[in-house]
Order: sequence, then C-alpha cells, then structure tokens
Amino acid sequence: MEPNESHITQVDHNEADLLDLLLPIAENIKLLVLGPLFVGACAFGVSYLLPQTYVSSAILNTPATSQPTPAEHVAASLMNSAIVLDPVIETLKLRAESEPIEVAREKLREDVKAVPGRNDRLVTLTVQSNSPARAQAIGNAILKQTFIESRLRKTDLERFTAQLDTARATEKKALAAASNLASSLEKSPSIANNSGELARGYAELLNSALQAQSKAALIEEKLLSLSEANLLQPPTLPQKPTKPVKSLITLAAVFGAFVLLLIFVMFRQYLKNAVLIPGTNAKLNRIRLALGLRSDS
Repeated sequence: MEPNESHITQVDHNEADLLDLLLPIAENIKLLVLGPLFVGACAFGVSYLLPQTYVSSAILNTPATSQPTPAEHVAASLMNSAIVLDPVIETLKLRAESEPIEVAREKLREDVKAVPGRNDRLVTLTVQSNSPARAQAIGNAILKQTFIESRLRKTDLERFTAQLDTARATEKKALAAASNLASSLEKSPSIANNSGELARGYAELLNSALQAQSKAALIEEKLLSLSEANLLQPPTLPQKPTKPVKSLITLAAVFGAFVLLLIFVMFRQYLKNAVLIPGTNAKLNRIRLALGLRSDS
C-alpha cells in the first residue's frame, strides 16, 4: 500500500471512530438534555426541605496590652472555654436533660467560631444555628458570659488596686525627690563639687520613678476587663441562610446526572455493537446464565 493510501485509510478510520462516538449522543440527545434538567429541578426542590443554617457574627475590639499573649487570643480562647460555654448551654437550654454537659459543649463548639485578627486586636465571633433568632441569642449569651469571666474576682481586684496605689505613690515620691534635687542644684551652685554623686542620685530617682510607672501600667492592664464598650459590632440577626447552597446543589445534580446518563448511553451502544462481533452472543448468554437470567438461545 502506498503512503498516501495508508494516510487516507487512517483518516477514514479516525472519522469513523468519531462518528461512532457522536451517533449514540445524537440518538439520545433528548435524554441527555432533559434528564439532567429534570434531576436538577428535583434537587432544587429538595434543597428547600433540607435544614437551613443561619450565621450571626459579632466583632470585639480588645484592649492593647504588653503581655506575651495578645489580648485578642486570650479573648478568643475564653469564648471557646467551658467556663463560658457551659453557662450559655444551661441558660438557653441547649441540651436535653439526659445529655451530658460535655457532649452538649462539643456540639456548641462546632457551631461557635472565635477568630482573632492577624494584624489587629479584633476578635470575630460567628455562631451558626437553624434559626436567625437562635444564632443571635447564642452570640449575645457568649459575649455576656465572656464579659463576666474577664472581670477580676473581688479579692484580686482589691489586691491589684492596692498594688496600683502603692506604685503610683512610689512614682510620685521619686519624681518629687528628683525635682527637689534639681531645684537645689540650681539654687546652690556651691555644691557642684559633689556633682557626680548628685547626678547618680538624680538618675537613681528617675529610674525608680520609671520602674514604678511601668509597674503601675502593668497593674492597670490587669485591671482592664472586656465589656460592651469593646463591641464594634453586636451579634447580627441573619436574614438569609448560608446553607444549603441551592445553586451548588442544583449544578452538582445536573452534572452528575449528565455523566451517569452519558455512561449509560455509551455502554448501551457498546453492547449493541458487540452483538455484531462473531462469538459475542455466546459470551453474553454465558453472562446471563451466570447471573441467573434467561438466555436468548
């Protein structure tokens, strides 16, 4: 066979294979179009029967601190802790009487997310539930309990307040002594002979004042607590459900139905073509007998 004839034969063979592929699609075009559309319409209708999920969100601005652990991380951890979630569960009756509190707490943690900001001191609290009012109520309860738990106990409050008063008094005395020493130097130049010792004494007084000021600042940070004043956005009342995503469910159903119908059509066409091959009928009959079906012969 000449090269040109071989090339023409190969092209004809490829065209035949393409036609064999397109033929069953053309013959079953209605099934491949209407079938997925029908399945998609059914999936869209069923999506309205699925449980809906609403998400309420709140934003909390935490105070700036010099502690090793940022305040936003502390607040986020507190919102997910048992000392906050357990009272919320009991207040809103989020568990059955026979259900252990640990199980109810884990369920609530799945619906509650407290995420600290990466580049700011904000904490975003999101709560999901099957109703808008319930999601908002849980968010409000978590924030309220967080504010309560962030406050110092009475004994700690009294102790830190006393320490703060002492630090401020020490700072005030050190600054007053440093000011008096500076005034004495200005009024009595004759004592300049001891200027080195006086300078060291003045520096020590200023250092004591700075240490007392730093201690007072740390105590003030400990006295800070979260409150409604830190809320940038209270828990929202969601208007639309976030789940299920009806459009996504419909598209997935349409695509899945099209793929399955296409496989069915191509497999059925393959069986039709296989019958024309010698010896295929005998094999098909053996398969039918093995499956307990009735053979053609």
